[in-house]
Amino acid sequence: LHVLPAHQGPVTLSKVSEPEAVLLMRTGRALLYERQGDGLTIAIPTDQRTDLDDVVAVRWPPGSPN
Repeated sequence: LHVLPAHQGPVTLSKVSEPEAVLLMRTGRALLYERQGDGLTIAIPTDQRTDLDDVVAVRWPPGSPN
């Protein structure tokens, strides 16, 4: 998932199942996320954002429909 520099606030994915992990690729650190129905809202702390695309890896368990 590429988050463009101009994007402000959290990132929301729709119609996804519970992830196994959500990571900021540049640092390898886990990101906080919240489930809302069949959606997933991911928070990237402002002090972790850069002037480039920020890449977020969302990993689902094997056999997941995503």
